[in-house]
Amino acid sequence: MEKLQYLVWLPEGTPRGDVKPLMIDGVAADLLAGDVLGLTIDLDDDDADVAAPVPPPDDEQMPAALVSVWVDCYDRRSWIEDILREASVRVDGYQGSRVSLHRLRLEQMGCVS
Repeated sequence: MEKLQYLVWLPEGTPRGDVKPLMIDGVAADLLAGDVLGLTIDLDDDDADVAAPVPPPDDEQMPAALVSVWVDCYDRRSWIEDILREASVRVDGYQGSRVSLHRLRLEQMGCVS
């Protein structure tokens, strides 16, 4: 199992109230209909009430979501990135640490606590 994380930027000026319906009702539903082993999405939406520790520069758009996806093999991720690209103007992806994923898998199997 491998973890992929994606920072997702929505079109500039997207109202915060539109983030959750787009990302949860749209993107999450599409991803869960596919072959993902796990999914979490952190949103900068109306419910996000924690201020950034450092204000972003005025001329820099911030990502609206952090999408974490667990897959059996990161080589077969293109369909995931296609879904994210359809909903966004920019997507930056990262592969998670294999060490932490290995521990997660062992915990799921009941080998460690």
